[in-house]
Parts: sequence; structure tokens; C-alpha cells
Amino acid sequence: METQTGPTCFTVNVTVLFSNYKRSGQILISLRILTEERTCTGRIMSQDVEELVESVRAGSLVLNIIVILVCLLSSCLCGRSLHRARILKQKVEKQYKKLQMSDCMQFVNLWYVLMIVGDACIIAGSIFKSLLEFRAISSSSSNSNACGMLLGLGGLMAWVGSLRYLDFFKGFSVLIVTMKEAFSKVMRFMVCALVMYMGFLFCGWLVLGPYHIKFRHFSTAFECLFSLVNGDDMFGTFAATESEDIGLWFFSRIYLYSFISLFVFCVLSLFISLFTETYDTLQTYFKDGFPKTSLHRFLEQCEEEVENYPCKLCCDSFCERCQLDESEEEKIES
Repeated sequence: METQTGPTCFTVNVTVLFSNYKRSGQILISLRILTEERTCTGRIMSQDVEELVESVRAGSLVLNIIVILVCLLSSCLCGRSLHRARILKQKVEKQYKKLQMSDCMQFVNLWYVLMIVGDACIIAGSIFKSLLEFRAISSSSSNSNACGMLLGLGGLMAWVGSLRYLDFFKGFSVLIVTMKEAFSKVMRFMVCALVMYMGFLFCGWLVLGPYHIKFRHFSTAFECLFSLVNGDDMFGTFAATESEDIGLWFFSRIYLYSFISLFVFCVLSLFISLFTETYDTLQTYFKDGFPKTSLHRFLEQCEEEVENYPCKLCCDSFCERCQLDESEEEKIES
């Protein structure tokens, strides 16, 4: 029986909703469209075109298999490196002492973790793509969106992962090193800013929700305040308040002025200053050298002990010259 590329049929359900559940006089109109795939038969292309489509699908399948194999190889190599780093950390802890969290993180290459996650997304997206092309699963919008998100995230992580090669060049690694060094400070600052942000968010949602289209829902209120921080559509936010209550009008103005002044002029400026301070500090480090951690001091001590035999304090994971057999050690002691 000849394979035919038949049509794809959908049932479309359209719903128009007029919402006045807030009883505020503002009626929200929303349009919702749901599509559901249906099984149907028929021929929409000629035999020659169908054969061409089948050959294209076969080529796409081969390409997907190659991509999956390459991603599997990449993930295995990255996992192997992470496993060796874990073994190395355990040996250092046996020879040295319990390492701090900052020292332990030096054994974990986050680039490898990023590449493994990206490879997993690409593998899952490629499998989804093959199943959709051969109609093994429904080609609904949800499945297509899932496939697109997996491939998109995988591509994003692959491109971001390529930045690790710029670490070999001093001038190009400034951005990566700056973000890495400022990460802890930025996260602590973001926690404090988020607490204040949530206070303004709940206040605006509860008070202005019935009278302001942008604060009607919690998610839209969050998006509105985030847009205001970035200076987007400020006049429209002020003008959208619809109420005859003069007290509510004054409250909305004081609320918006306070939020914009605090977050745009204070919080956002401090956020930028964190990166600026870190960048200036790194410029000094590039000239005078980076500060040494306890792990680096231990390695220097190990190198000194190697030069001054015997090396009792050395870690054999770092110093190959410390791997002396018992007979050689007895000769040195004698």
C-alpha cells in the first residue's frame, strides 16, 4: 500500500468572554481559541510531491539521529569530567581538610552542567520533532509548543556555552568574569528588592485592581510594575485609572510616583553600581593578581614540599612527583 500524506484537520472552538465579575463598570473582553486535531482522510498532494516530502522527512530523521548522537557524546564527556572532578575533590579533602563551599565550587565546572542541560533539551526536542513529522503523536499546538521550547532552550544553552572558549582570551572574558564575581552580591540585593517589590505588588493589586485594567490580575500587575521599572508606558499607566472617587485617584498617583521614584532612581541605580564596582575591582585584579583562596595556598604549599623532599603534606592528586613507593621513601630517610 502506498503511503500518502493526507490533510491535517482541526476542530476550532472560539469563545468570546465579557467579564464584569469585579462589578467595577469595566467590562473585559477576551477571546479564547482552542484547536483540537481530528482524524481525516484524503489526498492533498500529487504522488511526485508526496515522494519528495517522504525523502525530506527521511533526511530530517537522519539529521535528528546525528544530532542526538552528538549530544549524547557531549553529555557523556561532560559527565565524565564532572565525575573526575568529584573524585579529585574527595582526595583533596582526605589530604587537606574539609573544604569551604567556595573551594568546593572550584571543582564544579558550571559550563559542563549548562552543556548537559542544553544537550538534554536538544535530544528531547529532536525526538519530539521526529514524532511530529511522522505523526506518531498529535500535532496539536501544545505538542508543537513543547517541541519548540525544548529546541529553543537547547539552542540558547549551546550558544551561551560557547562563551566558555572566550575565557582563554583576557580581553573577551571580562563580561563572564564580572557576572561570575558579582553573582552573590546581586542575588542578595535582589532578595531585598524583591521583598519591597512584592509589597508594592500586593498593594496595587488589592487597591487598584477593580479600577485599573493593568492591575486587574496578579500576573498583569506584576508585569505592569516590571514595565514601569524599565520606563515603559508610564503615561498610559497613570491615565488608565477610572474612578469617580477622588481619594482613590490621589492614592493611585502617590502609589505610582513612590514606586517609580524608589525603583527607577534608587534600586535600579544601585543594581547597576554593583556591576560597576565589580568591574573596577576586576580591573585591579587583572593588574595586581587575583586574591588566593585557601585551596590555592594549599597547592602552593604542596609545590614547595615537592621541591624540598620528602613531601609528607602533599596531595598525590596534584603532585605526581609525590607518588613514591615505599622503597624510595626508605632510601630518602636513610
